[in-house]
Amino acid sequence: MAADPELPQGRLELLAPGEVPHHSPLPPPATRTLAELWAAQVAATPQAEAVVDRGVCLTYGELDARATRLAHRLTARGAGPEYVVGIALPRTAELVVAVLAVLKSGAAYLPLDPAYPADRLAYIVDDARPVLVLADAETTGTLPEGTPILIVGAEMTDHQTVDAAAVLPVAQGATPPVPDNLAYITYTSGSTGRPKGVLATHRNAVEFVEWTHAAFGAERLAKVLFSTSLNFDVSVFEIFSPLLCGGRVEIVENLLALTDGVPRDAGLISGVPTVMAAVLAERPPVAPHTIALGGEPIPVRLRADIEAAFPGARLVNFYGPTEATVYATAWQSDVDPSGGGPRDHAGPPIGRPLARNHVHLLDHGLRQVPDGAVGEVYVAGGGPARGYLGRPGLTAERFVADPFGAPGERLYRTGDLAVRGPDGTLRFLGRADQQVKLRGFRVELGEIEAVLATHPAVAKAAATVRRDDHGEKQLVAYVVPAETAGRAAQPAAATLAEPAVSRTATTIEPAVAAGSAALPADDLHEHLARALPAHMIPSAFVTLDALPHTASGKLDRKALPAPERSRTARCAPRTPREETLRGVFAEVLGLDPARVGVHDGFFDLGGHSLLAPRLTTRIRAVLGVDVPLRALFDTPTVAALARRPDGSTEGSAPLGPLLPLRPRGHREPLFCLPPASGLSWGFAGLARHLAPGRPLYGLQSRGLVPGREPVATLADAVAEHTALIRATQPHGPYHLLGYSMGGLVAYEVAVGLQAAGEEVALLALLDAFPGSWLRQGPAPSDRPALLRGLLAILGRPVPGPEAEPLTDVRFAELVRGVPDMPGSLSDPELAALVGVTANNRRLLGEFTPTSYRGDLLFFTAAQDPDAVPGRYRAWQPYVRGRIANHDIPCAHGEMTRPASLDRMGPVLDGHLAK
Repeated sequence: MAADPELPQGRLELLAPGEVPHHSPLPPPATRTLAELWAAQVAATPQAEAVVDRGVCLTYGELDARATRLAHRLTARGAGPEYVVGIALPRTAELVVAVLAVLKSGAAYLPLDPAYPADRLAYIVDDARPVLVLADAETTGTLPEGTPILIVGAEMTDHQTVDAAAVLPVAQGATPPVPDNLAYITYTSGSTGRPKGVLATHRNAVEFVEWTHAAFGAERLAKVLFSTSLNFDVSVFEIFSPLLCGGRVEIVENLLALTDGVPRDAGLISGVPTVMAAVLAERPPVAPHTIALGGEPIPVRLRADIEAAFPGARLVNFYGPTEATVYATAWQSDVDPSGGGPRDHAGPPIGRPLARNHVHLLDHGLRQVPDGAVGEVYVAGGGPARGYLGRPGLTAERFVADPFGAPGERLYRTGDLAVRGPDGTLRFLGRADQQVKLRGFRVELGEIEAVLATHPAVAKAAATVRRDDHGEKQLVAYVVPAETAGRAAQPAAATLAEPAVSRTATTIEPAVAAGSAALPADDLHEHLARALPAHMIPSAFVTLDALPHTASGKLDRKALPAPERSRTARCAPRTPREETLRGVFAEVLGLDPARVGVHDGFFDLGGHSLLAPRLTTRIRAVLGVDVPLRALFDTPTVAALARRPDGSTEGSAPLGPLLPLRPRGHREPLFCLPPASGLSWGFAGLARHLAPGRPLYGLQSRGLVPGREPVATLADAVAEHTALIRATQPHGPYHLLGYSMGGLVAYEVAVGLQAAGEEVALLALLDAFPGSWLRQGPAPSDRPALLRGLLAILGRPVPGPEAEPLTDVRFAELVRGVPDMPGSLSDPELAALVGVTANNRRLLGEFTPTSYRGDLLFFTAAQDPDAVPGRYRAWQPYVRGRIANHDIPCAHGEMTRPASLDRMGPVLDGHLAK
């Protein structure tokens, strides 16, 4: 300053020459492609296990043979270097086959999640222009009209071995890619309202994968869970890191699948901290030696829980945006247990650069900041991707010239803030712009705002992330109605139509009315859900007269009001017992007590069958009284539970013919019809997947109530259920869901309603088929076999040999041991349950399908021992419409387990929204 008083303050150097952070020289760039590394590994270990999919294993040779056959077909259809092939397939071994086949054809793969909204899929397909898309018979219907499709079918299922000497990196006739060719495209949230495709090259991916080999070693990568969606580039780590060093990949639906009670032999698992916390709460039967987390900071409590659950396991905290190719830095607990870095910063450690990456912390003038000072993270070296597909302006804005590198080298500007300690360890401090990380997902607030502004009733929109009273991040949207856009008013929150649960299981918090009439939260929710994935749907909507602005005219996000609770939205506790119960509800559901009103239902607040036993256990521990699980259906609110006498089990609603799982709401209800057991309790978990305002009812067999005779004929069952449905909802459109025998009854109810001139808007069946299968299974008179089948449906299969005698007494003991099913039924009720099951088995033989006018939504238990591919087509002769099938990875008796409902719930909700 003394030497040049005229120098602008912004150009002052803050570092002496000796203080410039030293970066180690980068190793040479990669010279091989993913396809070449794969071919070398197949040649080295053709008989080694490569992929395990639901107990079925493929060797390296078998996997390569399938990929090669498919690659030939891709090449014949024009696939090659710098061309794109889309992949819209379910999570099976064929998904890995497809990825390898695309790479062997020389092309780049484009993940297309069939669960994405139709508008988002249509945009991605139009933007990326794939030469064709790999799909199966089920996912084809999710793609936009006109998409060039190659159906992946039976030709991929033959087990064939391959001569190691014949292994080639690409298919015959294909042009081999080079390291700088495109390997895959990952679409991320875009600030302009349009997702943007990140272009990753073979060199980018290979350098990251080869770093994992050096950092972890082949032993730690020998058994890895593939739990991340192909739409996120973390899947590159889970697929290629093990497969390119001789390891084995086991496919699971997601990380939460570890809570299904099935032991898994996995050495390394990866995911986001939020999901890992949910997994740990269920004490999964897995013993990993390495846990790799990324996508969001690891809370101190979670780190302690991981260390307690998996003593001695290596914890890895990865950091890096998609544009830096999977991850850019890593911190490993056994390398730096303290976390390193300055102790006066609370940010979690993200370690040091990995692979061929340099990380610079720069100020606004692209100058290095001193150790201990906050700077924006820029990634240099081999990690930064090629750029954004078809977005040269945005590419130039984010991928800037590297002032510290050789000519032509670039920096990727992450928008994240970090601090570097004296030892070189980086700590993450948050975002510098308006891109946020929420529950492990990257979210551009601008994209939410752009889509929200297209709603005809919205003039202006804003979005932000704020912490609720419980300390959890909450995505909040603010809207200015079109009719009040011209008014200048002090911004204030407006009351929402009704509190509800979003698709991300976060409570929509009502807000206090002030000026504008509130726009219906349900309408805004549905509008966004048609274009955005579930993790980008706000959990609260606030209506304002005007958005606040700074003096310079920019949106003042800090001035956006917090969603305030309505004075009438939630009633506060009135007695000490209600106060205690509210605290237990909040603890189990992970909510602030202020969010729990004494008249809010447990399932309305996000409860499900995994949480129900926890609630009753906590009530027993806190109040010293036993609350039967059935009480959550009979008296599901704080106020109702507080009124129950200690130990009381009176009340017939849980076994009555109409089970109100979520009775409130202004939309047409969804009616669920049960399997042969006659119980609809298992449908309760659907409540958290349905949009706000959608009532949910279960229909049950009348014979479940002791003393009441079961129905005599199937026609009587259809008539009684129809009467109950019409008494609850006099006129259509009707929405019906039937499971197993309930599917047959639902079908007949739908036919009868149509005959009466009513509209059936949705008919959905869960593993229910016409034909000879009805006569399979135990005869109604074979009581021990019936008991075994009923226990399997209730989630309590009998241990020991099939021939082991099963008495009524033993049956009762086993049922009372089921943690989240009707274990508190009395002996007369258990006897009625068995009687209803036997009677319903007899009624199954009376079913004769008639013609139904309309579409059929179908869910198949794909892992049932009796499963036959395509067996849902047995309905085709009777259904005068389209049949849309979805395979669920479970057995027939597991269709209403939480993991299965997590798969079916969003699909059902999407169809209901239409």
